[in-house]
Amino acid sequence: CNQYFSTINIYNAGQTLIYQTHISNDIAGGDSWQWVSGESVLVGPIIGMVDNASAWVWIKGVKAGTYRIKYRLQNSGGAWSYASGASIASSTRFTATVQLAGLNASTMYEYQAQMDYGGGYQDEGGLQYFKTGCDSGKSCALSFTLGSCKRQTNGPFQILCKAKDTLAPDFHMEIGDFVYLDTDVVISPVENNEDSKAAVESKFLDMWIASCVRSLASSTPYILQRDDHEENDDPARHDIFPYHMGIDKEIKDKNSGMPNFEVPSRADLAKEMNAYYWFNGVPDSLKRSTSSSDGYEYAFSYVDIRFVMPDTRWYREDPWATDNSSKSLFGSAQKTWLINQIQNPPANTKLMFVAFPSSTKYSTSA
Repeated sequence: CNQYFSTINIYNAGQTLIYQTHISNDIAGGDSWQWVSGESVLVGPIIGMVDNASAWVWIKGVKAGTYRIKYRLQNSGGAWSYASGASIASSTRFTATVQLAGLNASTMYEYQAQMDYGGGYQDEGGLQYFKTGCDSGKSCALSFTLGSCKRQTNGPFQILCKAKDTLAPDFHMEIGDFVYLDTDVVISPVENNEDSKAAVESKFLDMWIASCVRSLASSTPYILQRDDHEENDDPARHDIFPYHMGIDKEIKDKNSGMPNFEVPSRADLAKEMNAYYWFNGVPDSLKRSTSSSDGYEYAFSYVDIRFVMPDTRWYREDPWATDNSSKSLFGSAQKTWLINQIQNPPANTKLMFVAFPSSTKYSTSA
């Protein structure tokens, strides 16, 4: 027989189908791999942004359908309210975000995801909970946890679990390197095709389905900003698309034989996958720009604190550019936006928190 065709199904401990890959082998033509998206992963629900009256909940379904959230006051036993359904389709990797509006401030809610794949809405997963923010101008306690660089192989999830169980933060913030696209990529992302997208997607799935992250993100708002590894600038992959982010032979030659890690990182394919797996969960009203050609900068308020999340990678100039006061880290449009955020915060703002992922070692005077 010159050909064989096989299907590999991989299940997690809960017997949920998480990966399905078709493999064919043609002796004359060599191996060919096809990632089958669609019948693959159920991820979430994940609480994203929460304010004093709304919450945004993200999920990834397993095939085309409609997704909604049912919710009510925690332990009330009352009637359910339902957030408007959102379409889940292959065009968005079967991901979607719904908004829960008209909520009460400083209030615990319980919620559950529901999916309709053609036979009516059915509950998905267990009952989860979240707490809304305090009314602006009122005196409220606030705590949040802050972290970065979540290499899954280093086992950081016990820390996340302890943060949830012992600190009970109002939200958790990740400011860079939530995933590492430059390590352990099984399917070589050699060109802009479905295999490359699957290689990027698999890293986000590995993180989101990890039990500790899943437990934290289902009940604690999970706020993200990326750094370089969500789009990759690893020198070991300088010839592999879509990871050609500036660390390559040319930079190494210009830097006296040493690779410079503080470079721009941006790629259309990686931006698309980042959008599906976290950035679409940020309300458009909070983003500086919703254009696919712009970066990930946004800002939000929690109680009377203004959180500003600039993108320190997308717009920065190449490291060999002349190092002077005109050298750009933020780009002109984002710089104007950033200055305006600082000079003109919303009314009643008492404190500003500005996150700068990996803004060091870039230059001496920029």
